[in-house]
Amino acid sequence: MMGRQVEEIFYAAVHLGRASFFLFDGLDQALALRQPLSTGQLLMEAARRVHELRFFREKIPGDGWVPTLLSPPSGRKAPPELCPVLEQCDGRRSIAEIGRRIGQLEFEVTRAVFRLATAGLVAVVPPRMEGPAAVVEAFDRALAEIHRTSDEAGKGKELRAAVEQFVMSTGVFVPLLDGAGPLEDGSLRPERVARNVAALAVEEDAEAWLVQQLFEYTGFALFHAGSLLGREEEKSLNARVAEMLKPLRQQLEGGPPSRR
Repeated sequence: MMGRQVEEIFYAAVHLGRASFFLFDGLDQALALRQPLSTGQLLMEAARRVHELRFFREKIPGDGWVPTLLSPPSGRKAPPELCPVLEQCDGRRSIAEIGRRIGQLEFEVTRAVFRLATAGLVAVVPPRMEGPAAVVEAFDRALAEIHRTSDEAGKGKELRAAVEQFVMSTGVFVPLLDGAGPLEDGSLRPERVARNVAALAVEEDAEAWLVQQLFEYTGFALFHAGSLLGREEEKSLNARVAEMLKPLRQQLEGGPPSRR
């Protein structure tokens, strides 16, 4: 294992909230790994990366996001040091996959993609949800947050009653959610919804159809929860849910931008 890999392990370790340490008595020195940087230098570099990564996250929320080539402004080219990353931006590979292919750390690839995006050479799009079950799992996070917030405000019972009435009064949701919940936390059973979608034999793109239906379902739950909450609580909940569903909304509205 090279020193660079040791650094990667160290930088990943600083993000952990809890960890276990093991002390070895009489470890063979031939197996020991030497790190040329001092502990202080490593900590300062780790702190710098954590700070910069927060800044990058405004445009690149995670290493699963996908950089996609854009038609560059006339005459604009990527700096030479960014070309290895740019060459991997095919609209399918995630930042994590690019890092593995070219042997760079997540931080380095994220920084390079951020610079490319700022220069107008790539757009960063969310990872596409693959299959109905994955779509449901993404919506489940938002549904659980809506119900959790309502429960904390003492309005969970009213919300659940309204959602049940909405389902029964809207024809498509009865077969779509048959046996799928909602569970106590408001979430749905992904595999059961996936089976129901298959049984419905939707003629159009089943995945896109499901996204549209669950946006309507989640939208009703969010709207009704908001009517039960105070203005500030409603505003905060709307913002949290919008952030959770951003990848799905971008997927629904047309996918990646035009490519070169």
